[in-house]
Amino acid sequence: MRRLLISIIVLDCLAGCAESTSLDEGQHIVGVVTSTSSATTPVQRPGPFTLVGAAGGLLGTRAAASVDGQMHIHNRLYVKTTAGEVVVDTDEYFAPGSCVEITPLIGEQSVAFFPYRSAQIIQSGKC
Repeated sequence: MRRLLISIIVLDCLAGCAESTSLDEGQHIVGVVTSTSSATTPVQRPGPFTLVGAAGGLLGTRAAASVDGQMHIHNRLYVKTTAGEVVVDTDEYFAPGSCVEITPLIGEQSVAFFPYRSAQIIQSGKC
């Protein structure tokens, strides 16, 4: 039992020391916008049916299927950084050649693609 406990502690320490590809909280990515395009994300409305359990979920799904699907149009920015290209979906628009700073939301694991509303992007003078 003691040997198992020691093995678990050693493995836990080694796993904690392993290199991680995710960003730390508050870490910023700085780069230059190389191009932009439009992207769409489906609008998700939870609705009142989700509050009444499985039967409400079934009714809500059928009601939502009868309504035309709405899409939210936003900007997709391609940003060149020292580590490579990063793609960010945002409401903000920055012209190609603009220096920007990307701040991922807490818990965001990607370092190459940030879906809509998963990162904040602002103009920067750090390029």
